Amino acid sequence: MKILKVKGLLLALLTAAMLCGCGVNGRGAANESTLPADSGEDEIEAGTEGTSESDSKESSSSEAEEEAVSYPVIEAVDYSGMELETISNSEMSYSYPAGEWEKILDDPLQIAWEETISTNQAVNINMNLEATGIKEDGWTDDLMAQLSNENFESVGYDITIEASEVRSLNGNPVVYMEVVTKITDEMIDMLIDSGAYTEEMIEAAGGREVLLATPPTTQIAIYTVKDGTLFSCTGTYYAEDQKQMVLDTMTIMLDTAKEN
Repeated sequence: MKILKVKGLLLALLTAAMLCGCGVNGRGAANESTLPADSGEDEIEAGTEGTSESDSKESSSSEAEEEAVSYPVIEAVDYSGMELETISNSEMSYSYPAGEWEKILDDPLQIAWEETISTNQAVNINMNLEATGIKEDGWTDDLMAQLSNENFESVGYDITIEASEVRSLNGNPVVYMEVVTKITDEMIDMLIDSGAYTEEMIEAAGGREVLLATPPTTQIAIYTVKDGTLFSCTGTYYAEDQKQMVLDTMTIMLDTAKEN
């Protein structure tokens, strides 16, 4: 089962950086779907050849249980007593703490922290349904094989991976990344070519010179598979004391995410 292309993975990171670097108000919606099949990027395979579906499921389940115990744990927030807001689009839905965050985009489903939403450093989180029909055995290795500084540098992306590893969230393996993103001409070209942005939207954001002058953006990205569906969740923050709040909110979003 084909999962994603390298550029498809980057869209969630780059679009968040574009939005936050220029403020979110009046930016317009962006489409963070994966790239067309003729983009020329390498794809990855999930699953194990030569095994039956039932054997694969049993092996996947037992291996996930064994491996999750040894992974570094992301502490999930207990949201049982919280008031949550639920948002959805045609593909998926998720919930987040009401009164603290505000929806700013439908595609992708993106929220911003209300205290920063009117600033040019809007703390925000987005979620995407990346792929369906994913076998849970081996997907983390396949995904992480694509995510390297060398791959990013080779296509002109100024993205530095500061942490990349498999962790455990609610007993399940997830791919966890911390990255620092600086917008480049190549990134802007990719966003336009993929349909995520238009030239008009770039001009409305102040033009290329303004975007290229945006300071580096710090982001957390988490990928998880739930019932065969691969979700990505990307949080963007600007101060170290915002990091834990963003991560806590991401755990709620990931736990409540559903395919529509």
